[in-house]
Amino acid sequence: MATSCHPAPDADAERFFRYFPRAWMSFEQLGFCFYRFTPLRFHWNGGFATARWLGIDRIVRANPLSRESQEQILAHMNQNHADALRQYLMATDGINETDGVSMLGIDAEGIDLRAMDKLRRIPLTRTIGSDAEARQVLVEMAADRN
Repeated sequence: MATSCHPAPDADAERFFRYFPRAWMSFEQLGFCFYRFTPLRFHWNGGFATARWLGIDRIVRANPLSRESQEQILAHMNQNHADALRQYLMATDGINETDGVSMLGIDAEGIDLRAMDKLRRIPLTRTIGSDAEARQVLVEMAADRN
């Protein structure tokens, strides 16, 4: 039985291509498909007599920001705050990149940046739960790193 993919990528696929733009060719020319797996539970084995099952609520944290909020934050940061993105990189990784830093994603625990064609994960100073908290934490992080 053949599986057909949707001709246009959905929002999850668009996010994937934002992180991995070179994968677009495989999707477009080779007919690759996207599938979503939703785990029910996880098995953890920490060594002798320490194996246990963990529920999804113990492992997976949903992003508190809506897709629209994430897109707005990304657009705002990339258009107006390239200096702050560079500061985050310098403070976290010691990378002094002057050009080409862009924010690709944000979630409850961190931001994802692309610099020098590499992905970097920058942890937030605290967990966020809303758009307002995201703004506050990003501003604090930029101020702390001046």
